[in-house]
Amino acid sequence: MNGLVEALKTFTELSISVISTKDSFDPYDIIHFPYFDPFFLTIPLRRKRPTVVTVHDLIPIDDPVHFKKGFRGSIIWKIQKRLLTSVQAVCTDSESSKQAIIRNTTVRSSRIHVIYLGVNDEFRKPVSEAEKSHLLKSHNIHSPFLLYVGDINYNKNVNGLLMAFKAVIQSRPDVSLVLTGPGFSESSIELESLKTLITELNLTECVRIIKYVPIVTLKALYQSALAYIQPSFREGFGLPVVEAWASRCPVIASKASSVGEITGDAGIVVDPDNPKTITNAVLKIAGNDKIREKMIKKGLDRLGLFSWRKAALKLQDIYQIIKSG
Repeated sequence: MNGLVEALKTFTELSISVISTKDSFDPYDIIHFPYFDPFFLTIPLRRKRPTVVTVHDLIPIDDPVHFKKGFRGSIIWKIQKRLLTSVQAVCTDSESSKQAIIRNTTVRSSRIHVIYLGVNDEFRKPVSEAEKSHLLKSHNIHSPFLLYVGDINYNKNVNGLLMAFKAVIQSRPDVSLVLTGPGFSESSIELESLKTLITELNLTECVRIIKYVPIVTLKALYQSALAYIQPSFREGFGLPVVEAWASRCPVIASKASSVGEITGDAGIVVDPDNPKTITNAVLKIAGNDKIREKMIKKGLDRLGLFSWRKAALKLQDIYQIIKSG
């Protein structure tokens, strides 16, 4: 969210400060909480100032089978829901997330504002061929490769991606798969389970797991990949899709949840419940440079919808409406 804060600071009509929840709210006209967790108290019980809250998604509520509340979480969710109805505005990242808020809370639709995320301008800057070669070599990554960036929660559908990739290498044994992101950086039950699946599918030699990398390496990965794949069952937004477009990387994306909404026709859309559609999409894009170029162009065209300045302008309007009354 640093990009949004920096964009807001360029508006002379606003004075923006980033503070802690431990700081006094008294000097400020409006307090904006940029994060909401249904199972933790992220909104203070008592507030003396008009409040805006950003709810990125309610995936844990929409999928109770894979995201257990527990007794304490159930109690806190009831409190958080009540607190959410008392704020002046709720911001969210996609129409899909707005509908989730409407389904699961009593917040009025008129108070929920969809503000698409922007993309860090760094992703638009090319990495030199020499530097790309060095960075990929340092991580033992060889082209051609597919790329996934993100977490490994159930909603991300990385298992489905692996099953689809198993079928890909039957036709294209030269293609590898690179997995990176926060979920791959620390040991966890989910990561160990994923590694077990990779072994069971005999993919050890062609799947490369690397810890979350600095932005220059991430840029090199996007800019060198055959395609970026976002196979999620559910997302609040799907920021790596936009990062891939900015990096001139073609996208294969799930039709589900916000991913389909964000992608539009600027990617090859697949069914996350059907790994075969992912396999077919990969083989289609891997075997046809014209399709790759077409998808890259469509991604660059759609990229204009997603900028921190546009997000900041919408947010400024919300602040001004609240302040005026």
